[in-house]
Amino acid sequence: MGLPAGLNASYNAGELIISGSPTVAGAFNYTVTTTGSTCANPSLGGTITVTSDGSATLSSAVGTDAQIVCVNNPVTTITYMISGAATNASITAGVLPAGVAGSFSGGIFTISGTPTATGVYNYTITASGSPCANLNASGTITVNADATI
Repeated sequence: MGLPAGLNASYNAGELIISGSPTVAGAFNYTVTTTGSTCANPSLGGTITVTSDGSATLSSAVGTDAQIVCVNNPVTTITYMISGAATNASITAGVLPAGVAGSFSGGIFTISGTPTATGVYNYTITASGSPCANLNASGTITVNADATI
């Protein structure tokens, strides 16, 4: 029948019912053909299009999303792969330290720079553009002051 994984078809009281939750994205063509007639068995087809969620996944080294650095020292660049049906990403919660910025280009959201203020900075990156769910990823940059005598 050509249905995506997670969907199924059942026949009940003269109706063919397609139901379920698809688990894969793509365009799926299907054809329903009647049976049991000694004459022609007509067919009818259609297409089910499943769009994937947008997602943000850490693509730089493990732990880069939980950094501790000293003020006026650069952070290790943090990257997130933006995938699925997402077409963009941005920081939707929290803030980055002064001197550190985030930008989106070519399916990658990049955080880099040199923090000029101390503190604990929590942030959330959210994928956007998917007509379905747009998932997020979070991290923390802790900026410590230099030691003084």
